[in-house]
Amino acid sequence: FPYFWPHCPDGFDITTQEECSKAIATLGITSTDSWTGERDTMPRFCSLQKDTDDTIFNTDSTGVKRRYDLAPVCKWTGEDAPPDFFRASREDVTDWRGEEHTITVKPEEWEYFLAFQEDRKNGFSCPCNPSLECNEIKAPGEHWHPPNPEKATFDCKLWIAAWLHAEDQSIQGYFSHTSKDGFSARLRCLAVGAVETGEHQAGRHTTGPGALSGLQSSRGHCNSMFTPTFLGFAAAHGARRNDPRGDGDIWTVLYNGGGSSISDSESCIPAGYTATGERKNSSLSLAPSGSPSLDLSTDSPTLAPGQPSKYQLLEYGEAACPEGLEIESESECDEAIAALGIISDESGTWDRTTMPKGCSLQKDTNERIFNTGKGGQGRHDLAPVCKVTGTPEPTTPEPTSSLSSVPSGSPSVDLSTDSPTLAPGQPSEYQLLEYGEAACPEGLEIESESECDEAIAALGIISDGSGTWDRMTMPKGCSLQKDTNERIFNTGKGGQGRHDLAPVCKVTGTPEPTTPEPTSSLSSVPSGCPSVDLSTDSPTQNVCLGLPKKKCEEKKEECTYSLKKKTVKQCMAKQVEFEDDCSQTNFKNVCMAKAWCKYRNDSGCLHICIDKIKNMCNEVPKKICKWTKKLNPCFKCQPVSKCTS
Repeated sequence: FPYFWPHCPDGFDITTQEECSKAIATLGITSTDSWTGERDTMPRFCSLQKDTDDTIFNTDSTGVKRRYDLAPVCKWTGEDAPPDFFRASREDVTDWRGEEHTITVKPEEWEYFLAFQEDRKNGFSCPCNPSLECNEIKAPGEHWHPPNPEKATFDCKLWIAAWLHAEDQSIQGYFSHTSKDGFSARLRCLAVGAVETGEHQAGRHTTGPGALSGLQSSRGHCNSMFTPTFLGFAAAHGARRNDPRGDGDIWTVLYNGGGSSISDSESCIPAGYTATGERKNSSLSLAPSGSPSLDLSTDSPTLAPGQPSKYQLLEYGEAACPEGLEIESESECDEAIAALGIISDESGTWDRTTMPKGCSLQKDTNERIFNTGKGGQGRHDLAPVCKVTGTPEPTTPEPTSSLSSVPSGSPSVDLSTDSPTLAPGQPSEYQLLEYGEAACPEGLEIESESECDEAIAALGIISDGSGTWDRMTMPKGCSLQKDTNERIFNTGKGGQGRHDLAPVCKVTGTPEPTTPEPTSSLSSVPSGCPSVDLSTDSPTQNVCLGLPKKKCEEKKEECTYSLKKKTVKQCMAKQVEFEDDCSQTNFKNVCMAKAWCKYRNDSGCLHICIDKIKNMCNEVPKKICKWTKKLNPCFKCQPVSKCTS
């Protein structure tokens, strides 16, 4: 069956590993490797892995999740298998869209960008999101996003990914954040060399301002689009005209962190404009291409009033303290930050040449960062903390380069290196798990920094940097950081995976299969910058995530703390295929004609079970819903709204 198919038809599953291997050989495929395990996140029983031709056997009989890299292998049903899912080729999309509109942004797409910049500059009120803070400054039931002077930059690589997906949906007649062949926004962007941290989609609108207004009527989309770290931007309009299926409009809007995440902000820009939407003959001072303007007068923390301190905080982006005024110990660094009236709850120690030497304060999080390395470079999110001098010599600031939404305590990443290739040879006594795994299997943890260094070296990986942390929001113990190959050691309790960290463990049984990603001219998504599906409320504003117990309990109206992994009961589709069918239906009349779908103006076609309360769940026609537990662990500090059943 095709890749991204959920499972074999009932009654045609291959239920033993021996028959699975025989079936793949019968199909003329030579499989040199295999994996056997139990997972509910992939098709059940026998599958073939894309590119590697590995035999995958999942013993979980309930597995019905699609994976773009797995094709179920089934017994003969008497009919040919369905055709493979696909994305329209670039050539077909170019012909459909018109070559000129694959070179320069369409007028309506540019109008969307200009309208977005205007709302960002002036401030905007969005409908309140019940799971997030709502200030109601301007009006009841509305959250006011204040004016943001930092302009977003139009990213031409991101725009290519946007128009390819928008037009593919128009051509194939579906509406989804996931393309027909199972590629997410992040994978589609990687394929064209772009970085993505968020995606919005809208339908039915023919004009840019109309599409923007449509998204702003949705509380989730509206509040998330004003995320301050969305400094890279692209919008594309896919239009179907003079087609027997009727006219159709799809808008795909993509975001990233700007700065170094943007590799091209010139080639697609309409004549007479800059990449930030200003007229070229404007008297306004323009930010360098790809580097958004940063108003440092509002970024520095406000220091507590009182007698003069013997310490000073330089501007974010400064490379070093003046000579002779460096703070040389972690204890004095803590003392200096406290003397400046800043409360710092977290700390990190690094050995780096790519950040200021010694003591620094991290932007937004107020974390104490101490770099024992040679230092020598400024970072846009770090402000050096120094001893006081008279009048320090002026430094010439360099344009800041904003990494996409660096998480608390995560170092700036050098994307010039490739992911590690393990050296061939005799089997190692250590193993590297997949990026995103939460922990080593119990009893196989590496418990010292020295053994962590030894393990990474034994895997044939050269690690030039290292960092030691005390965190609950990353794997415990030894990890390898993606792209930089830095050794990360977490002395804290751990408990959560991070997409840029792969736990390094002692050896256990058969490793799980890896999910190959498409090759790309881009090294990778920046460390610590997860891809976000913004079709639901934005997860980036979760005020509870990562809080220690005491602080979590101080926010008892918003947050709840528990060491038990709870689940919530929800009304769900009995079969995943029905839910996917709704999400991939583009037109309202088609959606409403399906008994298992419903249509909403703000979010399009949805499965009819979504959001139904318990007493209505089982009353749906044809019994296509079920009231059941949903895998939604409420562990440690989480929003109250998420954890009430």
